[in-house]
Amino acid sequence: MKKIRECYPFVVLFLFVLSNFVFRHIVVTGSLYRISMLLVIFINFILVIKFKKSIKRKSPFIIIYFLMCIFCKNALNLYFSLSNILAYIIAGFMECHFVKALTIIIISIATLFFLPLTFIFLLLYSGLDGTKSMHDVYSDTHYICENDYEIYSFSMGAMDGFHYSVGKYHEFLRIDDILEISYRKRNETTQEIYEEFLENNDCMLAEEIHR
Repeated sequence: MKKIRECYPFVVLFLFVLSNFVFRHIVVTGSLYRISMLLVIFINFILVIKFKKSIKRKSPFIIIYFLMCIFCKNALNLYFSLSNILAYIIAGFMECHFVKALTIIIISIATLFFLPLTFIFLLLYSGLDGTKSMHDVYSDTHYICENDYEIYSFSMGAMDGFHYSVGKYHEFLRIDDILEISYRKRNETTQEIYEEFLENNDCMLAEEIHR
């Protein structure tokens, strides 16, 4: 049991990094995924607090999860990262002066840059399981094509111009709005290539396919 408590933080961190780097193009959405992730966030938070005496160094985990906030592929992953930062701060605050210093630094950054960080969050994510690569897509230009291709135009808003992607898409599983697992990889290109691809390939609007 002691070994499990000692290894638990490393296993969780490894799986988290794996999900957001190695499997960053695997997209999971749906109500079942959202409920599962919220449960994982809650249970992991409790376990970190419960295993705090077995976790020898908490500050490296705080730093790594803080840096990982930049690379989270959806909002739920970001919440998981933030919940770990909070859990390790609570677990180590009374034990280590370095954890106290990190806490002050993180609170200072969050306070000073609250509005810019909120704005960036709203730009990058849409909904709990919204991915960075799909929330900015214009639905009337979003097509699923033959040979596992997906094309669309996208923009971050009024201050950003139009961009175009001819990327890969493969759906592994879809159960209504309950669960969807797919592979999506954006490949930014020009408007000319987008229009030429749409004209020369068998494509259907994504909205029509997923009705």
